[in-house]
Amino acid sequence: MRALLTLLWFTAVTALASGPPDFSAYPAPLRTVKDSPALRIPRSIHWKLAQDLRQNAKAPPNFAGKYTLVECHSGTGYQELALIDRVTGKIHTGLDCTLNAPPDYKGRLGFHYRRDSSLVKVYKADKFAWPLTVESWHWDGSRFRLVHTEVLRRPEKSATDKD
Repeated sequence: MRALLTLLWFTAVTALASGPPDFSAYPAPLRTVKDSPALRIPRSIHWKLAQDLRQNAKAPPNFAGKYTLVECHSGTGYQELALIDRVTGKIHTGLDCTLNAPPDYKGRLGFHYRRDSSLVKVYKADKFAWPLTVESWHWDGSRFRLVHTEVLRRPEKSATDKD
């Protein structure tokens, strides 16, 4: 029992000390996609996302080697993503966020990803207030799995900062 508790403590400390994952920690092999098959858009997808998927039907892969990640903006600060598998034409959905950041926040918002990685970082902001959240999600080929969450708090003002 003591060994198990020690192992759990060590695992938790290691995870906290490691910080947010880097894209290079989740490499994805780049694939050449010549002809994309027809999209298979499920009926459950709302009209705006379906429209954005159709508009990106021929876009090249930009995520995890063989996927085209499509970002759908509602115009209200809400954003969601869908993946087009360029080999099968299958559509995968699953992540969303709000982009309503406080006025004094100057960092990233939304989805950040790379073609050579299966990691998506989601910078979320809600109600135009602090704190913000950064979630790191790993795409395993069938679904996203949360691997890390970080909370961004308002930086302390220094004596030299002007209002």
